[in-house]
Amino acid sequence: DGLLVTTNQSIQVFLELIDFCTELLREHKIKGGDYCSNCGKTFGKRFPKKITLGNRNYLYCESCAFDIYEEHNKPDALKTEAKSGGKSFFGFLGALAGGLLGAFLYFAIYMWVLPGSEALEDFDWRFLVIILGFITSFLVFTGYKLFCKKANTFAFVTVTLLSAILTAVGQYIGTLVNIARNFSLDFDSFFIYKNWFLMPFRNTVPEDSTEYTDLVFNTDFYRFAIIGVALALLGSVIFLLGFYEKSRPVKEEMFLETLKIQNVADKK
Repeated sequence: DGLLVTTNQSIQVFLELIDFCTELLREHKIKGGDYCSNCGKTFGKRFPKKITLGNRNYLYCESCAFDIYEEHNKPDALKTEAKSGGKSFFGFLGALAGGLLGAFLYFAIYMWVLPGSEALEDFDWRFLVIILGFITSFLVFTGYKLFCKKANTFAFVTVTLLSAILTAVGQYIGTLVNIARNFSLDFDSFFIYKNWFLMPFRNTVPEDSTEYTDLVFNTDFYRFAIIGVALALLGSVIFLLGFYEKSRPVKEEMFLETLKIQNVADKK
């Protein structure tokens, strides 16, 4: 149950009207008019405290009023620290799943898309590979946001690091697929000849060779990995800043005042 008061007068008149309505509740012994809205105890000899939060007014006893006022004025980080622990863990798992999906996109692009794009003379496949870093950061961010709605320090560290790491991992996997395609290898060969795993990191073509210069893979790996990681970090910052602005609570101003209300008998 409640009391709805509307007026087109000034704020001061509205506050006086609220005080008058509160006095009526006590004079006519309306249920709840003599009880604290928080603990339910009677006000007793002490005057009740009125707390105004936005356009809502509450009657509290002195003890509850000061506790609520103190809690309201705490920094948001202190109030949400205890609640965000479990959700942050699931946010990390969601971000990891999104990053692994981004790494799989590298595999899919190198495995199925790039071989078909070689027939397109005007298509620059490098552009497609580079933007995967930005896409991976979006997938990491989306995975985190699905399970955790708080943009805290843990979110910034988790999303940026996972985006950068899994972008580099995805580029490495894509380069291995490219090597396998160029040498017509099956994936079992990578485990038989473990040096294949090192080809993205170093040039295995002799310096005096002119026959296999098109099989140098480390240059493209480092170039695309650096650009991809840079785009992943940029995307993470863009997404997280927008996330922070939307998740930041708008703190309403709270007012605390003592209501000195006289009984009808006292007035007479």
